[in-house]
Amino acid sequence: LNERARLNSFRFIAVNIAQFIVGGFTLPLVAKFSEGHDRQHGWQVTMTIWAAVCLVLFIITFLTTRERIKPLSQTHSPPKQDFLDLLKNGPWKVMALMTLVHFAILSFRGGAMYNYYHQFADKASMFDFLHKLGLTSAPLAAGQPKPAGVLEYLGYIVHGTRDQLASSNVADVFNSIANMTGTLTTILIIMPSASFARRFGKKAVAVTGFGLSTLAAFAFYLLKPTDVTGMIGLTIIGSMVYAPTVPLIWAMFADVADYSELTTGRRFTGTVFATIGFCLKAGLALGSASFLWIMEGFFDYDTKIPDAANAITGYRVTASLVVGLMFGACTILLAAYKLNKRSTIEMADELARRRAQSQPEAA
Repeated sequence: LNERARLNSFRFIAVNIAQFIVGGFTLPLVAKFSEGHDRQHGWQVTMTIWAAVCLVLFIITFLTTRERIKPLSQTHSPPKQDFLDLLKNGPWKVMALMTLVHFAILSFRGGAMYNYYHQFADKASMFDFLHKLGLTSAPLAAGQPKPAGVLEYLGYIVHGTRDQLASSNVADVFNSIANMTGTLTTILIIMPSASFARRFGKKAVAVTGFGLSTLAAFAFYLLKPTDVTGMIGLTIIGSMVYAPTVPLIWAMFADVADYSELTTGRRFTGTVFATIGFCLKAGLALGSASFLWIMEGFFDYDTKIPDAANAITGYRVTASLVVGLMFGACTILLAAYKLNKRSTIEMADELARRRAQSQPEAA
């Protein structure tokens, strides 16, 4: 049981390293490639770059991966029977619904926070923050080429003055700094997550992490547009309390597969993870769509006037209160999840006993 949490910690450290790169460099690259073109062109070029990188990595993964573990021979059952048994599996129903809401949060918050930084946060305050980091420079004259340098090439330098930032990349750079700060914090806190699970149990850590994430999300509503340091601070706090849950949630999915074996006598891990994966993808889709549904339905959002007063109020509410409510829903679902530390240990011991009895005796 502890090995699952430990292995998932390594897995999600790698995941967050990739997220650190993509979350940190996408918006500055979009702004860079939008120069002389429209914003759509910047996104098109940037996504083409990431697609090419992904293709190379996928090919490397395919060519270098080997199946080294032979599956145990076991009785197979029709998929229909597996699914019917899942519907009787209480922990699976809780985790499936929790996954739907959880991954809806991720895509919903992504859209909300982008607009929060680009429309709600004060650009002059963001410029002052970046100036302290050495990421600003004097305005460029018409036709003047940009200076050489890695940060210039990556689009991380803001050229301008604090009173002329309407069309600058200041929000892109600040948003990316916030993303990278949060992801780096997540990587650092994921490392000891297995030890948290070993001491307190996966469920207790997950409930606590999502509960505190609820409060961190609500706190964003209290910030003023000029409180950019507070935005970075809350990003760090939110990542600290959320990070331990990242690998443990996936370890809990495996516990659900154990529970199905315990109650039915058959193990159908593939079906458990496939249905959880479906909920994951559905959640991502619903999260993206629901952000726009809420903005249009409650704040009269119009894509042609994204800086309208009611829209800005909507960005503030969705990025904080709505995200907090969604985290709260996940907390309630996890609290209802019945596989705590004691029950998972007892379940693992019982399954180990059954498997030992089912092994043929040595001649």
